[in-house]
Amino acid sequence: TAFNRATVGRVLPVLLERRGRKAGQLVGRSPYMQAVHVKAPAHSLGRIVDVRIVAAGPNSLEGEIAAPPTATGRQIPAADSIHA
Repeated sequence: TAFNRATVGRVLPVLLERRGRKAGQLVGRSPYMQAVHVKAPAHSLGRIVDVRIVAAGPNSLEGEIAAPPTATGRQIPAADSIHA
């Protein structure tokens, strides 16, 4: 979509939610709820990281980590680690 294409080249905060289909790939969500595929280490799951968007498809975005997460980076617990 035009909206997805407009994000190419931008850096967006992405919440990394799960592992992707490819080795070393994680999938997260942009602030606009777009799926974002990025190569990142597994310990980044549950973190919000800055991702530079490099490609856009009709249903998702592809990006690369813009900067490594810092020790002060925000972290949100994975859904399976939250107990009611």
